[in-house]
Amino acid sequence: MRDSVVTIDEVVVRSEAPDAVVQARSATLTTSIGRGELKKAACCNLSESFETNPSIDAAFTDAVTGTRQIQLLGLDGKYAQIQTEMTPLVRGLLANSGLQFIPGTWVEGIQLTKGIGAVTNGFESMTGQVNVELIKPDEGISAENPRRASANAYLNNAGRMELNGDYAQRLSAKWTVGTLLHANQTRWYRDMNMDGFADNALGGQLNGMLRARYWGQNGWEGIFTLHGMQDTREGGQLGADAPSVAWTSSVAQKRTAFTSKTGWVNPDDPDMSVGIIVHAYQQSMDARLGPLTLAQSQFLEGDQRGGMAQVLIREGGMKWSQTSGVSWSLDRYVTDWHHPGLAHDDVWVESAPGVFSEWTFEPSPKFTAVLGARADYHSIAGLQYSPRFHLRYAPTPRFTVRGGYGRGFRMAMPAVESLGRFASARTVNHAVNPWGSPKNIESGTTASLSGVWNYVHN
Repeated sequence: MRDSVVTIDEVVVRSEAPDAVVQARSATLTTSIGRGELKKAACCNLSESFETNPSIDAAFTDAVTGTRQIQLLGLDGKYAQIQTEMTPLVRGLLANSGLQFIPGTWVEGIQLTKGIGAVTNGFESMTGQVNVELIKPDEGISAENPRRASANAYLNNAGRMELNGDYAQRLSAKWTVGTLLHANQTRWYRDMNMDGFADNALGGQLNGMLRARYWGQNGWEGIFTLHGMQDTREGGQLGADAPSVAWTSSVAQKRTAFTSKTGWVNPDDPDMSVGIIVHAYQQSMDARLGPLTLAQSQFLEGDQRGGMAQVLIREGGMKWSQTSGVSWSLDRYVTDWHHPGLAHDDVWVESAPGVFSEWTFEPSPKFTAVLGARADYHSIAGLQYSPRFHLRYAPTPRFTVRGGYGRGFRMAMPAVESLGRFASARTVNHAVNPWGSPKNIESGTTASLSGVWNYVHN
């Protein structure tokens, strides 16, 4: 018998995951939304990305300014912590509109957690957490394919136009850079119900992001991001037959941000790693609502400059892991709010150093327990504690019970978060300073219980 050698072509095995899937082994009720789910909308930004998924509710706050917000557990999105790759996004002056500043074509995936979130991500989560992962510069890049480029355009019958571009290039074995670009404009005036007011806000946005990915030696890696954006929206009585004293709204916003995320994984022990996040930003708002007369108009001007720094240390074993670290956030606000009968010119600073630790125990595939705590010393709110824990029990592969309990807090900015309410002619009365005082502290304790049964019929 003679030996023979048979050569066959390579075998490629492909599998497709669902567009939205609940993380079965997670102690929290977390849904991962992939790009397949986002592609169901022909055009979208982050605020519109949830319209095709029942896990979260998205709705207009008002038709005049055109802003959108989400709801988690029946409460407004301001009680949820919304981040971009674990850095703050929808907060401060962007609390009412930040969801519109991340184009859908930039999004790689979304992790949506219902209920109190992890202490490692901050103290502001009460009803849930939303973390948005953006397209990485090295996505689809290799030595054989050192470049990536794509572009698309969109136009609908309401006059909404969009342009998107994506380009990435491999510079060396260690460095890859990428550029994400977006522009949109809505200039066609529409008044289908003939009430004299524009059906949707007009305006445009320019948005760009530069990213660099670094793969070093001995376990070092990093990603660096520079983001710039400006957005203008106009609404109200904009038609040719508008009265001589027309009611209009104008909201102009700008944002510049830089993020550095570096990490080290122990080459001798992959379960031990260190992460460092540094984030700095400047954002501004100029909102004007009301008739074009000085006595009746109202405006809100604001400038916010700040940042955050965080160091995380993770280690673990076969049935346990822990993540501990320190964090510090800083925000400086300069605001000028005028309303008929009152005016506020305020400057204040919010600083919050903190420490945290979270421990995960998984003695068997059926049971997971997560215990966490953090303490933050807020310059206005004082010392704040945020204990949290989550439990998961899966008696069968198709049935899972989860429970969670914890506390979070946030500093409210009613004038920004309720900007759409000023579209009416109502008089605004308030007994305390509208921001930057101990009266603006909002804290909440969340208890959640959920059961998930997966039924599969072949």
